[in-house]
Amino acid sequence: MSTDVLVCQGTDSCEDVVERMREGNVGILPVMDGGSVVGVVTDRDIALRHFGRQGAARPHTTVRGCMTSQVVSVDSETSVEASVRAMRDNHVRRLLVMDGGTLRGVLTLDDVIVASDGRPALGSVVKEALRERVGPVPA
Repeated sequence: MSTDVLVCQGTDSCEDVVERMREGNVGILPVMDGGSVVGVVTDRDIALRHFGRQGAARPHTTVRGCMTSQVVSVDSETSVEASVRAMRDNHVRRLLVMDGGTLRGVLTLDDVIVASDGRPALGSVVKEALRERVGPVPA
């Protein structure tokens, strides 16, 4: 998991968040209100809710208008296998890692794929999760 997590506020503009994602080479930012996570904004949220069908940005749109408020998270003691199953079951590729309401990091399916190199059992869990999302995965 990544522990150096970029975050944003619900009042931040979507344009600022897009730039923060680009500079940080990330596709998700937890949305904070004070010290609490109130949602996440992903590159997909921006594409679908901020740019919409016309492909033109809606002026002055804030993160609150395009974020996902239902956060999928695990705690730091959750196994990688259980985390990947949570991704699969919730149709997400990224999870917040939270302990007692405190953001500890972000775990992405890409993180798991890199970690699964040379670990056949973990690789099997990743293939299972991908199969559920995109169909058969080549061996």
